[in-house]
Amino acid sequence: MEGLDDPAYFTLDHDWTLLGFLTYRQRLDDFQYGNGFEHSRYSSNLATICKWEEPSEAVMKKACQALSVFPVK
Repeated sequence: MEGLDDPAYFTLDHDWTLLGFLTYRQRLDDFQYGNGFEHSRYSSNLATICKWEEPSEAVMKKACQALSVFPVK
């Protein structure tokens, strides 16, 4: 998935929830605890998906569902 910081997570086989994303990121060496960076990273990934010219219907649906629970500010 082009332009994402975490393309390995934002695939159709993941749920795209904030908790799921944080659990995924926690296993990686560059995870940052307690400063809001990971929340911003999650939001940034979703915002990037929403800006794509022609995302598939399934991708757009997942991004919209995730944003409805955790809106990008």
